[in-house]
Amino acid sequence: MFPVGYWPNSLPPGVIRLDAHTTWSWCQYPEGHPAGGRESELRHAVESRQPRICVVGSCMIDLISRVPRLPTLGETLIGHSFHLGYGGKGANQATAAARLGARVSMVARVGADVFGDGTLENFHANGIDAQHVRRDGERFSGVAPIFVDDRAENVIVIVPGANLGLSADDVQAAGATIREADVLCCQLEVPVETTLAAFRIARAAGVTTILNPAPAAVLPDELLSLTDLCVPNQVEVQMLTERSARSVGEAARAGRDLLARGPRLVIVTLGSRGSLVVTPDASQHVPALPVEARGNRKPRFAIRPHRRMRRCCSSSAS
Repeated sequence: MFPVGYWPNSLPPGVIRLDAHTTWSWCQYPEGHPAGGRESELRHAVESRQPRICVVGSCMIDLISRVPRLPTLGETLIGHSFHLGYGGKGANQATAAARLGARVSMVARVGADVFGDGTLENFHANGIDAQHVRRDGERFSGVAPIFVDDRAENVIVIVPGANLGLSADDVQAAGATIREADVLCCQLEVPVETTLAAFRIARAAGVTTILNPAPAAVLPDELLSLTDLCVPNQVEVQMLTERSARSVGEAARAGRDLLARGPRLVIVTLGSRGSLVVTPDASQHVPALPVEARGNRKPRFAIRPHRRMRRCCSSSAS
């Protein structure tokens, strides 16, 4: 097995081998770079085998209100519009992976209510295996009231509900699904003990583990030691390392401190500045794609694709 961050000569710059069968790539090449011609080869590697991804995590119903500006304490505002959406950090990961072509299984809990019904229907509509999404008869489905202003700034309140009922026993019941996966993805909107139980199963089976440590929280060293790829934002890496991460340089130092706690690779997300890939020996800043926030009467987001930027998570056949 290759250590994370190891660049074999056969892989072009921008490609990191996670293990003997899995690579992660941001594939950013300068003009005229000889590796640029290998993009089709890398894309073929992604498409030649459908990766199996298991997500253990949260399901939320997003209750989104568009407002002209964020209200002050005690103020009542009239909003532009309201939208109900399916979210939660775990469900978002599962849906994104499924839409990118992966075979995805979800392990979660929802309430025995209309929101739970809609969540299951949404999983099925996206081709996600929801056999391990259980109904919780004592807790309501998780909800997230969200206020978004005309500048695309937002305020979010998370009410976890049934997500707090996802237990280590639920994870054990889904053990076969976790062991059969190529990648296990987790976050922190369910109990930490549940995530830890999932990572123990994955590590014993040689499954690559990805942790999005959000919302920010203090984590046990064992969980970090079982993490292959840790993806915090600046606030989260600062909490995990007690080191400032405001600048790219500070984020690199904080990322290296986080590596010392156990993860094999760290990617610090930097908002509009992109992300920072940190290995024990080096760090690489990957700029973000330009995004425009639009008004209510126009498309809210317009992404201008960069032809030299590709992101993929692939598993080649063993």
